[in-house]
Amino acid sequence: MKVFFVAGERSGDEAAALLSNALIQLKPDIQLLGFGGEKMQKAGVRIIQNSSSWSQIGLWENLKLLHRTIPGFYALLRYLKQEKPDILILVDFPYFNIRLARRVKRLNIPIFYYISPVVWGFGKNLAKWRRKQVTSPAHHPRYQILREVVERAFLAYPMFISDYEEAKIPFDYIGSPLMLDTFQKREQYKKNGRRGKRFLAVLPGSRFGELRCHLPVLFRSLKLVQKEFADWDVGISVASAEIFPWIKRQAEKFSYSGEFWTSDAREFLAKADFAWIASGTAIHLAMALATPFVGFYRVHPVIAEISRNFFLDLPYWTLLNYAENREVCPELIQEKFTPERLIQVSRPFLLDEKKRKNFSEAIDAVLPKFLVGNGLQIAAEKILKTK
Repeated sequence: MKVFFVAGERSGDEAAALLSNALIQLKPDIQLLGFGGEKMQKAGVRIIQNSSSWSQIGLWENLKLLHRTIPGFYALLRYLKQEKPDILILVDFPYFNIRLARRVKRLNIPIFYYISPVVWGFGKNLAKWRRKQVTSPAHHPRYQILREVVERAFLAYPMFISDYEEAKIPFDYIGSPLMLDTFQKREQYKKNGRRGKRFLAVLPGSRFGELRCHLPVLFRSLKLVQKEFADWDVGISVASAEIFPWIKRQAEKFSYSGEFWTSDAREFLAKADFAWIASGTAIHLAMALATPFVGFYRVHPVIAEISRNFFLDLPYWTLLNYAENREVCPELIQEKFTPERLIQVSRPFLLDEKKRKNFSEAIDAVLPKFLVGNGLQIAAEKILKTK
């Protein structure tokens, strides 16, 4: 059996690697190929093209990647037509993969969607703009396409189960594989990460667009921390080797004197007493490790305005808050993300260990919603039953 994966970002690469391991355990002679990255390759997937950095946040950032994604899209279609794998597994990366699924459906290749897309913010203005009577997230075009093209979807977020049920998409809720994998190794990470001095971990994001918006605020904020909280060490996580030289140049401009962390973000978060985290995959890891944090995010003001008016109508941006529909963790979005405000919301936690402990307990109370112990096995079994 030949199975082809398509993952277009680092988190998708890692999630696909976990599913690859589950498939190999059930069927050792399975042939795994795909568009992906280093994690998939280590798990036994033959990488046809490295696509792990194809995804960005924001309209402009994605437009700048079109020179990669458009040729990659058509090269992938040609490959699938020629090789005709037995199964296609799409991993997250919806703006690329949903379009791909519509084209591949004509090839009669069974399609499974792993970490399947959701509608995070239901933009009422978008429905008006398109002159469509979209009265519920379940009626969103994204869900309609999924219902038409996939054999089965594997949903990672509990908040969207009712949307999938209403949209009549065939699916299984498998929880978050990244959270589960990190949670199961929590004690190991915590043991390896222990340190004497209190430590503030900063995870600014992994994409250049994010870093350009986040780092100036973060470096100014860290200067304030080092003045007011001299008993705290600080460090910045660097997501990949390719962005490290650029981050170091930015750090020099702000005379940053803390450490850089270039290894696994889990180990970095495990040794942290508190963290500042850009909204994204790193928040999954912080939740799995019960590391208290402030969530933040900023994009270019023009992109933010377009998003507010046409695409997103989000009550919360941080996964923890979105899941609970209330503010469990402080979050600072767009113009609220300033050095003064970041210090203000962090100060109670930096000063009071009990507050940090209570925060960790609040995370642990939410975490079980995202953990399905046999989620990967469910997905692997459903996939292998196809042929």
